[in-house]
Amino acid sequence: MWIRVRSIAELLPPSIEQEEVIEALEETRNDTPLLHAAALLCTVEVVKRLLELGLNVHSRDPANGTTLLHMAALNSQHGVQMVQFLLGLGLSKLAVDDCEKKPIDFAHDAQNESVYELLSS
Repeated sequence: MWIRVRSIAELLPPSIEQEEVIEALEETRNDTPLLHAAALLCTVEVVKRLLELGLNVHSRDPANGTTLLHMAALNSQHGVQMVQFLLGLGLSKLAVDDCEKKPIDFAHDAQNESVYELLSS
């Protein structure tokens, strides 16, 4: 499901700063699926809301085969919470993208040490 960034931000509850979400999501490349961009840049609350709206937690980015967990491994601010949340929903930390990289590889490459430790346990 592809939705314009501004329209999705308008659906978020008032407790989430809409302009902050819009800015963060617009920083990603235009073809990044919205849920993947949210896992990369936003809080768990934003991702939960998108899932409530019907987006698929098991979706993969058609451009590179990444899962939400791959993107969460790059989230420098909310990565630990995001990874814990996604693992709780059943996403596999062993999933590989089109280049055979796992989420832990993404955390390593991004030097996201706390997420790397979480994924290695």
